[in-house]
Amino acid sequence: MRILLNCVASIAITVATAPGLAQDYPTRPIRLVVAFTPGGNTDFVARLVANGLKSHLSQSVVVENKPGANGAIGADYVAKSEPDGYVLFFSTAGAISISPTMRTDLPYDPQRDFAAVAPIARNTVLFAASPHLKAATAADMIALAKARPAPSRRRSPASGRSRT
Repeated sequence: MRILLNCVASIAITVATAPGLAQDYPTRPIRLVVAFTPGGNTDFVARLVANGLKSHLSQSVVVENKPGANGAIGADYVAKSEPDGYVLFFSTAGAISISPTMRTDLPYDPQRDFAAVAPIARNTVLFAASPHLKAATAADMIALAKARPAPSRRRSPASGRSRT
């Protein structure tokens, strides 16, 4: 009798959860929100990803650019969107890990409002200067900047323009 009750319970659970498992995704276009302007590196990679998703999912993937505030505008937009998997956030680390350490006024919480899906690309940061500059390393550049600070700029009251 106990085995029979376990079997009935298992079947009941399977039948009860089957409608949730039977739902297809996606059933409508996906919006890929890019936190930077069109034509830049992040936008370019996002469009490559959108084309790949479209091919893989057989569903339209629309890229929407929401630039500004180091990605915070796009992040806020996605954080306030319906959490249904049809609005995805595509950004650099700025909006998710850098801005939260530098700003206390963000209208979103990266840990609460987002779930990581996949890392897409790596970016290398390059520090370059003229070969005529007497700085071969970042430490040399810092020392040079401290030794020769830029002249202060003051505003002309009449025109509002800077002058040195």
